Amino acid sequence: AFLFNLKNINLNFLQEINKFAPFGIGNEEPFFYLENGKILAIKELGKTGEHWKCTIQFSQEKIDIIIFNFPELRTKININENYNLIIAVKENNWQGRSSLQFLLQEIWQN
Repeated sequence: AFLFNLKNINLNFLQEINKFAPFGIGNEEPFFYLENGKILAIKELGKTGEHWKCTIQFSQEKIDIIIFNFPELRTKININENYNLIIAVKENNWQGRSSLQFLLQEIWQN
């Protein structure tokens, strides 16, 4: 994982990373390390609540991170506490619009 400033992660940056695709064995997908993010909100997604979205503040930047299939984490993270994260960055295409989507890979309290 690479320590990254959120200001450097945008769609152009993601397009550059995707030039190295396809990712898999021998060409692992890059992950990014973000330090000291404060959880501002947690929202359940889907019918069963097994997926959710966290709004996290890193310095002056706020982002939403999607958490898939980590239901056990819901009782281990708390609003207004700070965490370090490892994320994957994907492109989300919805209703004709492209945006960045941040997907949680790991989280721990600092």
